[in-house]
Amino acid sequence: MRPFTIPFRLLAASLLAITLLGGCALRPPPAPAQAYLLGASRGEQHASRNVTLQLAEPGSGAPFSERALVYRESEQRYVQDFYHVFHAPPAQQLRQRLAAWLQDAGFGLGGSDARWQLRPRLDALYIDVREPKSPQAVVGLELELWQSQTSGPRLVARWPVTTRRTLPSAQADSAMAGLDLALADALREIELKLAEAVSRTSP
Repeated sequence: MRPFTIPFRLLAASLLAITLLGGCALRPPPAPAQAYLLGASRGEQHASRNVTLQLAEPGSGAPFSERALVYRESEQRYVQDFYHVFHAPPAQQLRQRLAAWLQDAGFGLGGSDARWQLRPRLDALYIDVREPKSPQAVVGLELELWQSQTSGPRLVARWPVTTRRTLPSAQADSAMAGLDLALADALREIELKLAEAVSRTSP
């Protein structure tokens, strides 16, 4: 019987494939992402203001519509950290935190028949590292307050709100804690502006 031989090129290719497969198998799996929840809360409850409003779903744009923590490295460069992410999309968490804050502040939340409608938009949620020795957590919102009238909804006020908190470190845990504080500052400002606008407009 004639002995069976494997051509050298085929043998070399087979060994290379086995080596590559073995190398892939030895690589450690990627580290799972660590997820965070925004936890800004008012704490104390305010007496009812006898004002009911509808809270619209917040809008947002990239990269702040995605779950990854965002760092701003220059005027135009934003970098996403896919190993540290929000548990849910930031706009969704913003609505939850804003709703809870408004209720604690004495505002009632209603449906489409409410006299007032608050329309929030998330414009910034990032860690500013343009000054590496003094990183900052930044939250930027824009809100519109609409009033229902027989002739149709009327825009009562529009507020851009931007807050910053200086961080001891740009590491993820410190960054997320700073974003919570900056968000609380923004929600506190929104509460005051909303209360003033409603009282000024109400008969």
